[in-house]
This record gives sequence, structure tokens and C-alpha cells, in this order.
Amino acid sequence: MPQPSFHLPPILQLMRPHQWSKNVLLFFPLVLAHRLQEPALFLTTCLAAFAFSLMASSVYVLNDYLDVEADRKHPEKKNRPLAAGTVPLSWAPGIGGGLCLLALALAFTCFPPMFGGLLVAYLLANLAYSSMLKHIPVLDTVFLTLMFVLRIYAGGVAGNIPVSVWLLTFSLFFFLSIAFAKRVQELQLAVQAATSPDQKIRGYHTSDLPCISQLGIGSGLMSVLILALYMNSEEMIQQYKSPLYLWLLCPIMLFWIGRFWLLTLRGHMLHDPILYALKDKISYLVLAAVMAILQIAYWV
Repeated sequence: MPQPSFHLPPILQLMRPHQWSKNVLLFFPLVLAHRLQEPALFLTTCLAAFAFSLMASSVYVLNDYLDVEADRKHPEKKNRPLAAGTVPLSWAPGIGGGLCLLALALAFTCFPPMFGGLLVAYLLANLAYSSMLKHIPVLDTVFLTLMFVLRIYAGGVAGNIPVSVWLLTFSLFFFLSIAFAKRVQELQLAVQAATSPDQKIRGYHTSDLPCISQLGIGSGLMSVLILALYMNSEEMIQQYKSPLYLWLLCPIMLFWIGRFWLLTLRGHMLHDPILYALKDKISYLVLAAVMAILQIAYWV
């Protein structure tokens, strides 16, 4: 007898908790500073990630509220709680506003003022993206990338850990590559469903697919170049006892990015690339290898 599938309560579905996984980026400064074993600092970063998660959920609720009519006509989005009616539409402003206020309360009472400012900047950036920027080609991906980088910097501010310019620069190009992959995935789906030779989606045309792919692959390779340049920096030499081991990170990252884009161009990236990576066994093996190399270079 088949087991019944597990479903989240409608209000929790509205908050999209699976998207909270992206806030693991706030832990990057903690990990790279090799201070993950400090309980107080770890819990502080957890609370910071929770504040960002609440704010992200508030934005998702607002977006669903504003897009409810369009979602009801969409083959998949019609199942979202507001569009399906499992959560009353009148509840959405209260839920979204409450989540936003709770996130801001946590930010300004538990962390330095700059962290609260970054959370407000994150909210404004999301609102700007959702209202207009997501329809402007290339600028939309740049803006998404900046929101990823902002999370990393906010993690450093929350834990009072200096964030390296090298880390921010690497992250800029790495997440830009992933943002372009998301657009490639959307354009691929548009090509499959095309009723005319050149469909348009979010300001992009299906004929833009080769250009967007090249930009994404180039950004990914640029992130590895930044990583390689970091190997010769004074900062890296001072932080690690055996920095030579860190060169192993470059071929590992080249493998991951190359495989990631190969799967994307084959049409296997059917969902959000970040969420895909979180379910990919190879990505976990790569992450384990990266963490092992960092530890070896730091301690040996």
C-alpha cells in the first residue's frame, strides 16, 4: 500500500521554507575563518540566517499576493496557497507584514546596526527586483547575484568577522554564473513550448540562449581565475600553514562548474540551480573535498 505524501501546512507553504537553504551563505565567513567550532558564534549566525529567512518569506508572500491573478492561470503556480485558495487572500498582507517586522526586530535588537541596514537593503533590493528589474535582461541576473553576495557580507557583519574582498569577488562571478544558468533553464523551457520561432520571457528572447550560456560559462570560469589569483595573495599566505594544498581547489571548482553547465545545457537543470545543487550527490562530494582541503591547508 503506497505511503501518503507529506505536505506542509498551507501557511508554511506560502512562506516557501525550502528557499531558506540559500541563507547558508551567511555561514561562509564563519567557515572560511575556521571558527565554526565556536558555539556562541555559530548560534549567532543561525539567528542571522533565520532573520534573513523570515524576510525572504515576507517577500514571497507579497509577491504571491500581487501576482495571484496571473498565478491562477499558470499550470503550476495555480497550486500556490493564495492562488489555490488554501490560504485566504485577505490574510496575505498580515502574514507578510508580520514576517517582515519580526525579521527587522531580530536584526536591530540582536545584531549591530549595520546588519539591520543590510537586511533592509535586502528587502528593498527584492522589492525592486520583483517590481521591475526582473524584466530587464542581464541587469536582473546582476541584481540576483548582488543579493547572494549581500548575504555573505551580512554573515560577516553578524559574527563580527572580516569578509575578504577575494571572497566577495569570487562570489560575485560564481553566483552570476548560477544566475545565468537559471535564465538558460527558463529559456530552454520556453523553446520547448514555443509556438513561434522567437518567444520572449522576462525581457529575454529564446534567440538569446547562446549568448546567455556564454556569459554564464565565462562568469564561472572567471570565478576560478579569481580563486587562483587569491593563491598568491599575502592574505592567503598568512592565514594558512600549508597554502600549497589550496591549489587543489581550482581543478575541483573547474570540474563542478563544467559539470554544472553541461547538465544545464543538456536540459537537466529543471528547477532552481541552487536547490538542484543542494539535492545533487556530486555537489556534496565536491563540498566535502573543498572542506577537507581547507582544513588540511589550515592545520597541516
